[in-house]
Order: sequence, then C-alpha cells, then structure tokens
Amino acid sequence: LSSRTNYCINPDVNRFDNINVINEKCNELQNSKSKCPLYRYNLLNNLNEETLTKVCDLEDIIKTGRRLKACPYYGTRLSVKEAEIVVLPYNILFHSGTRESFGICLKDSIVIVDEAHNLLETLSSVYSIDLRASQIKCLYGCLMKYLTKYYKRFNPKNLQILKQIIDIVRKLMNFMMKIDKDEKYGIDSFDFVIKLGLEK
Repeated sequence: LSSRTNYCINPDVNRFDNINVINEKCNELQNSKSKCPLYRYNLLNNLNEETLTKVCDLEDIIKTGRRLKACPYYGTRLSVKEAEIVVLPYNILFHSGTRESFGICLKDSIVIVDEAHNLLETLSSVYSIDLRASQIKCLYGCLMKYLTKYYKRFNPKNLQILKQIIDIVRKLMNFMMKIDKDEKYGIDSFDFVIKLGLEK
C-alpha cells in the first residue's frame, strides 16, 4: 500500500508535485462525469487478481497497472482484504483513521516493523503538527476574505460553523504571536484548549 503520489499512473493527475493537489485532482475525477479511465471495477479486479497471485513490490504493481490500464492505488486497496502479506508505510499502520480508510484490520494479524529505530520519530510525526504563526495569520486572512465575499450565500448553520472556525483560528493566531519566534514550543492538547479558551 502506498499513496497516490507513488501509485497514480494517470498523467493528468500525477504531473503535479504536491500530494494534496494529487489527492484533490483524483477525487475530482472520481466525482466528475468523465471519471478516471483507470478507475473501472473490472480493470481494478483484474489488477487485484494478478497482484494476489504472488508477492509484488511497488514497482511490480505499477508495471502491472500500466499493462492492464488499471489504477494501482485503488487496485491495491481492493486487494487488502484477501492479501496474506500487506506491506505499508508507518503512517498508515499507526494512524487508526488512515488504517480504517484503507480497510486494514489488525485483529489476528502479525505485524513486523522494519527499520524500528525510526518508530518513535514516526509516531511523533503522525500525531503532531508543526505550525508557524505566519501560516495561521495567512489562514485567518483567507477565512475572513471568504466570509466577506460569500456572506450572503451561507445558510445560518454554515455561517455559524464558519464563524466558530474563524474564532478558533483567531485565538490560535493571538496565542502564537505571544510566543518567541525563535523558540520551539510544545504544548499538551488539554493545556492548549484551556490556554486558548476553547473549552467554553
């Protein structure tokens, strides 16, 4: 299993360098009338059957996907339930939400961790995020412009939700502006909620 960045063979999608753009373009194609020509159940099923007959690495699956004109990303996801051996990156294995989205159940499974010396660093990166005050400030500005431009189009519930998001981002921005910009600052999630006044 791997990301669309590694598995996408559609030139209209994989020409982008950013994983978020690739994910977005792929999802757009799935929801459009034209659909992705590589995302057809019979083609995915052919890829699924072929990859389940032997142990394949990433390159083997991509080569088979190109030959069958089937999407390796969705083909491998289809194979998970029947596969006896599944190789996947740490971030899929150790993040429960991602694991569930890939249809991976660890019950009655044997998990072998390769390169375990990277394990603590990986777990830390999966469950944490680095934020800069400049990013939050930019986000706040974009949200305010969005609110101003489309104010009349929102129904009351969506308007309330957007205002709550803006309020949280504003509190986060104010909090981060008080921190020394050269200092690395870590905070527990409970303390974070209290300091920002988000518990109200």
